[in-house]
Amino acid sequence: MDKKSQITILGGRKAQAFEESVIGYLKNKKQLDVRKVDFDVSNFRNGELNIKLTGSVRGYNSIIFQQFTQPGNDMHEELFELFLLEDTISRSAAKSVILCLPFIPYLRQDRKAEGREPISARTLFDLLGTAAAGKLVRIVTFDMHNSAEQGFVNFPIDNLPAMPLFANYFVKQKWFNPNTTTVLAPDVGGAKRAEEFATSLGLFDGIAIMHKKRKKGQMAEAKTIIGEVDGKDVIIFDDIIDSGGTILASVDMLKSSGARSINVAATHGIFSGEAVENFSKSGINVITTDTLPRDKKFVADNKWLTVLSIAEYTAEVLYENEIGGSVSEVIKNKSKIS
Repeated sequence: MDKKSQITILGGRKAQAFEESVIGYLKNKKQLDVRKVDFDVSNFRNGELNIKLTGSVRGYNSIIFQQFTQPGNDMHEELFELFLLEDTISRSAAKSVILCLPFIPYLRQDRKAEGREPISARTLFDLLGTAAAGKLVRIVTFDMHNSAEQGFVNFPIDNLPAMPLFANYFVKQKWFNPNTTTVLAPDVGGAKRAEEFATSLGLFDGIAIMHKKRKKGQMAEAKTIIGEVDGKDVIIFDDIIDSGGTILASVDMLKSSGARSINVAATHGIFSGEAVENFSKSGINVITTDTLPRDKKFVADNKWLTVLSIAEYTAEVLYENEIGGSVSEVIKNKSKIS
């Protein structure tokens, strides 16, 4: 493979393990000519980052991997590290830049909820494009909070659904029976997502929806479940678990409504605040993916948590992009229940 078609890969400090998994698959399973490029990073005394590549990217298509620590303010240093990596390789004459960002922060801020607020998602995409000096050709990510945000940019975004990974996980569970399983949307806005997931599982009874109604003059929310959950094995399906408050409130109502078992599935597991403690006490199983960097000890210590790997899925998409193949076919193949 000539220089123009060889790929150089760089990974932010929090994305190193994920990057290595993807590189291994591209090299060993796809025989793709990829080369890892390292960089030195240090902080000045005032905290500013300094980055220097230790290898050449001149004339190469380059992929940057980055993952963001959640919760916590480390995320903002990791974002700036990403901007500097983009700037560095564009100034080092890389041919093109692809960003592999399994989880992108700030995407829930995709509109002005009230006056005098920013549209933070749009600002973030603007910064990502500017940092690459016009060489950014694609972003690969998973389950954007709102797929319409792709309209904020003038380059393609591969917004990959993690749904096939969850579907294949659940159909292999001993308790799974399409006649007695129901998917619950934690709010009306997630109904379409839940319905698509139910269809992928081959469910006969479809979905249930947690309906919220704010009581007049009160901050508390009354909730009602629309759909049958009594005696059912319920899967709460969402894109993000942050503090987990909404989901845990749904769990309480499901228990009081006679649900036989409860599992929670969400692509991005943030677990902010007291989420870890609350989920560990809840007695339910939570299934998420490694779109966010997750310490192995954390997973081992929290038996209620199962983490599904997206590395192979990501590698297959990157491979199809490089050879001019079909990402849709990758998603279709992943969606087959095996």
